[in-house]
Amino acid sequence: AILAQASSREKHHQHMAGGKGRKRFSHSRRATGAVEPQKRLLGPRYRGFCPLPENFSKAAGAGAPHPGPLEVDRRCLSDISPSEFFDCFVRQRRPVVLATQQPLADLFGLHGASAAWALPGKEGVRAMRDGPAGSSVVAVEWRSTTSEAFGQSDASKRRRSTLSEFCSALEAGSELGYLTTQPIDEDDDGCPVALAAPHLLALLAGARRLRPKLVGALAPVQYNLWFGRAGEGTTSGLHHDFHDNLYVLLRGEKEFRLFSPRCADILRPVGLDQATKPCMHANGLLCYVQDIREDGAPESVLRKWRRQTQASSRGSQSNKSVFGGLNDTDDEED
Repeated sequence: AILAQASSREKHHQHMAGGKGRKRFSHSRRATGAVEPQKRLLGPRYRGFCPLPENFSKAAGAGAPHPGPLEVDRRCLSDISPSEFFDCFVRQRRPVVLATQQPLADLFGLHGASAAWALPGKEGVRAMRDGPAGSSVVAVEWRSTTSEAFGQSDASKRRRSTLSEFCSALEAGSELGYLTTQPIDEDDDGCPVALAAPHLLALLAGARRLRPKLVGALAPVQYNLWFGRAGEGTTSGLHHDFHDNLYVLLRGEKEFRLFSPRCADILRPVGLDQATKPCMHANGLLCYVQDIREDGAPESVLRKWRRQTQASSRGSQSNKSVFGGLNDTDDEED
């Protein structure tokens, strides 16, 4: 729910993340800082962590020094329990950097040759190219020059190739291609039918688990892989994602600039101008359509699930009554 701008650097940058869906911000609105009166109530609805108190300007007085950038908590992944992770960070909407030397092993139980594709430098790219995932077909975004930004074309305009072919292009020094989120089929309720695209599932095939112990009872919605090459660095631009993100940096460097959901009225996501009744939940989830719960679940899906559960429960009770009656009769005859 935190609003983020991320930039990547290094010859090869590659990271994984759970979550899907993002909205861009209007640069013209952000530059002016204009806030329309009818939109002012979105930010104050947020009740999670924010580096500044809501009344900072009044409490500190005019001319008071700004407290400066927030130092994000840094913890060792092996020292934090699922309950502590949820209570101290997820529930409070507080960002955290988790340090580990073997992220795939600690999160997914992926070891040895199965995790070779995440190794730094050419060795990792070669393992990805020559491994089982190499034959998977992926949709790659290509730009004409390095001065162009990625994220300017929709998925239908991406070029399809095998993951092996894309890796070969990166090894040859190309900085024009970027592997990002992939189209995944959805069911009748609009929910993805798979946890990840085929190439990523192939890369995770040796994992002992696909739900990291760190997240406890939380359910991963979707895994994605971002992979490209940028000698001078690139930026994803200011945006917000629909689901919470657990970023796993495998190669290169990445810098995040985080903004509280309380700033949404000033930053002006493009969706605010397109939606008739945008909604900011107390946990910071910003929705542009109606009937979306705080946890991101559509109310229509929840109602369908309840009907199915009730029907299943009635069926179970009916069967229990029938078999219970037979048992009672048998007992009486005995």
